[in-house]
Amino acid sequence: MSYKNFLLIPVFIINCTTIGFHNYNKLNSYDFSKIIKYRLCFYKEETVSLNRIQSLSENLTSELKLYNIDLETKVIGQVKRPGFNTQNIYEFIIKIPIPDECDRVMVLLERNIFDFVLHIFLPEIMGLVEGSTRTRGFIFADYLSVNSLTGSSPSRILIHENYHFLGCDHSIIMNDCYSKIYQHKESAIENYKNNIIFFPSQDFKNNFITNREMINLSIKNK
Repeated sequence: MSYKNFLLIPVFIINCTTIGFHNYNKLNSYDFSKIIKYRLCFYKEETVSLNRIQSLSENLTSELKLYNIDLETKVIGQVKRPGFNTQNIYEFIIKIPIPDECDRVMVLLERNIFDFVLHIFLPEIMGLVEGSTRTRGFIFADYLSVNSLTGSSPSRILIHENYHFLGCDHSIIMNDCYSKIYQHKESAIENYKNNIIFFPSQDFKNNFITNREMINLSIKNK
């Protein structure tokens, strides 16, 4: 199943996909010693509490320490859920510009009881990242989900989607993911040397996007 330009997370009750299992020998073969800042900004529905966001941020911070990526999070505004289905949400997030203080933007939404009942019977998408620039996405940040009963917590979903933000695709073992993260960090370090304060991303052809102006210009041209 697919919308062409976004990445699905592992939320199906039977057929799950993942970023992959850690291979620490491979992880340790990369020099991740340099610390680089990574700024993740949130838009949130009013009902998503700041305590919930703090918990999500703490779990993601712990994961990114594996790569010496220094996570900085910030809530930059509130939104209303743009529609019921995933297509509505996707069409909303691809129009979000990347503010100067952000490297990536994540929209935090909540489910309702109708969602919960419907997805007892149907596959459930708990988050996505648009694939054209891998800079904007959304997750459902609450536990009112069938999949939360099987371990797909909001924290795990946020971590998963941030691996997509860092260029990783679905896999069984994370070997290729480590390579992508290393390339992203090296590109970010080069940016900072040139006084470009932006953690680069990759488009769906794996070309690096080294500044947010390229992303925001593409939005205006749609």
